[in-house]
Amino acid sequence: MPATALISSSSGRCTIAVGFAQGV
Repeated sequence: MPATALISSSSGRCTIAVGFAQGV
């Protein structure tokens, strides 16, 4: 999940929301 969170943060979106959505 850390990797997804980093990508989401770079995109400027909610790291938790986007990371969780991509994880699922």
